[in-house]
Amino acid sequence: MPVKGTVAVGPPIQKDRAQKAAPVLVRSHSSASLAARYLGVGVVISSVMVAAAWVADFAPVTVAFISVILLVGGYLTVDHVVRRPLQRLTEALKAENAGGGKTLQSEFSDEMRSLVDSFDHIRLEATAHRYRLQNVLDNTSESVVTIDKQGVILAVNRATEKLFGYEVRELIGKRIELLIARRSANVDMNRISDWVGQEREANGCRKGGGHFSLAMKTSALTAEGETRYVVFLREVGERHAVMENLKRVAERDPVTGLHNRSYFQEELERVVERAQRVTQHCALLYIDLDNFKNVNDKLGPAAGDRLLTEVGGVLFKRARKGDLLARLGGDEFALLVYDVDTAQAAVAADSFRALLSEYPFRHQTQRVYVACSIGVAPIGKDAESSAIVLAQAETACRLAKRGGRNRTRIHLVAEQNKSDETTSDAAWTRRLRDAMENNRFVLATQPIVNARSGEVDSQEILLRLCDQGESVLAPDDFLPIAERLGLAADVDRWVILHTIQLLAQQRGQASMRCNVNLSRQSLSQPDICDLIATRLRVTGVDPALLGFEVTESAIVADIGMAEAFLTKLRGIGCRTLLDNVGVGLSSPFYLRHLPVDGVKIDLRYMHDLSASPVDQAIVGSIVQLAHALGRYTIAESVENPETLAAARELGIDFAQGFQIARPALPN
Repeated sequence: MPVKGTVAVGPPIQKDRAQKAAPVLVRSHSSASLAARYLGVGVVISSVMVAAAWVADFAPVTVAFISVILLVGGYLTVDHVVRRPLQRLTEALKAENAGGGKTLQSEFSDEMRSLVDSFDHIRLEATAHRYRLQNVLDNTSESVVTIDKQGVILAVNRATEKLFGYEVRELIGKRIELLIARRSANVDMNRISDWVGQEREANGCRKGGGHFSLAMKTSALTAEGETRYVVFLREVGERHAVMENLKRVAERDPVTGLHNRSYFQEELERVVERAQRVTQHCALLYIDLDNFKNVNDKLGPAAGDRLLTEVGGVLFKRARKGDLLARLGGDEFALLVYDVDTAQAAVAADSFRALLSEYPFRHQTQRVYVACSIGVAPIGKDAESSAIVLAQAETACRLAKRGGRNRTRIHLVAEQNKSDETTSDAAWTRRLRDAMENNRFVLATQPIVNARSGEVDSQEILLRLCDQGESVLAPDDFLPIAERLGLAADVDRWVILHTIQLLAQQRGQASMRCNVNLSRQSLSQPDICDLIATRLRVTGVDPALLGFEVTESAIVADIGMAEAFLTKLRGIGCRTLLDNVGVGLSSPFYLRHLPVDGVKIDLRYMHDLSASPVDQAIVGSIVQLAHALGRYTIAESVENPETLAAARELGIDFAQGFQIARPALPN
């Protein structure tokens, strides 16, 4: 029995076009077998008639005529039933392959229906595959352009429209030069086959004339004997921007915008290697700000960052165009000066020092002078390595600070044997721990006297480090490093234990009060107070003999924590003192609210106290405020009789400094 059915030829994405197409109607009562039967019947009838004609003695012409009629009828039947449906089915296949679609409405026999079902299955599979492929192409972020061997555009995806601004109809049939400029380097429009397999950069052309950078990669495919090229295009302007940003982040300091330590060390290594091969004299300037810590602590991190940015700008403007300036970290800068001898490097360093010493940093209504210390390390054929050169410059800078700050110092030949073993963090960690474990630290003492009578009231404990080479290092040479390495509280514990031991040894003699300096890190560790209380109880030392000095900068980090720590010390019975008073903007607040017994006026007001009316006015106001709050005052760094006399006139209670006595090491 015939089976009725409908077959839609064409992909779903072209449904509208398929519906608009005029249907091709094919009607038949049989398939190939039915047509064959018709033809067979005609042949049989024709044969019978021919035989009958011979028997009946019909005329041969009549027989031939009847045979022709039967054969023609059989042919027309086959043509109508078989050939024409097959022809239309073939046309539908071609239309499907070309992307168009037709609809076949037909009544088929079992044989013809089997053929149509096979075609329908193939069509559905091809349609689904084409739909998936088109969906992928339309949703990919890259532009995909299919061209022939002449560069004529055959197909594009949606990303191509977005990237170049053209509609599909404006691109199909046009040459690829519409999208890629002919002047693009490494892109030969006459040799498209050479594009295959290599990623190239080209100049893209947007609709309206805009140009931009493209990355292109091409693959080849062959279909029906014809070679096609699929070109993948993506804009690389954004990628270039990302790469530039990554490079900037990797090479630049985020605060100042100068080169960072990593980049600087790589360049320093190249300079040292070049200096070892050829005659080229260079120098490394290691620049460390003198007053940055106070600015950062008193005015806040934001002001500190702005100060670093301004200082970086000042140094950059002063440096020569070919020299390399970098921020190494914290308040440390480095400058590579090319093609200079030692004398020229020294002159350059001093010019930078003088420039910063005169530079005022303004914050709201405040003005701060920052100054700096600079160490200079010459770079020549005898330079051993970049690490040693950097260590030499850093050492020279520390010596400049030790010499009074706001100075420059050239690395001396005698110091050339210093290596990373004396400067690296790992080495310093070992040295400091070794000093604590093997008692290489030494307690020096400096007396504090009554400013009027000159009688000794107490003594400040000052720490020294006895190096293995028998040299003695001052606190400025190792305490900042201990703070950076997180060892400052451990060092404080060592000092506290040995100071209590010293007081215990003095029992029975004239009792002498001692003052110990505490670092910022110690204030965050309340167990230090427990350690003090325990050791005083075990040794029987009077807690009143032990005083602790804390700087304003240490308190600013967390005033609540500092207040609790100082209160606990006073609860034990120890004295507390506020050090470096007068530098911070909040000194009156601290004097009024912190539990301290006395204050030490910052040494910067002592240097010109006898000659400076401004310093005298500031110191006088501090003394009056302290006395009004019941605190005693100490003037430190009193280095001449004039300063001592001025301190007495201003009502300062106690004095300390070289005029009184220098720090003394134990015998």
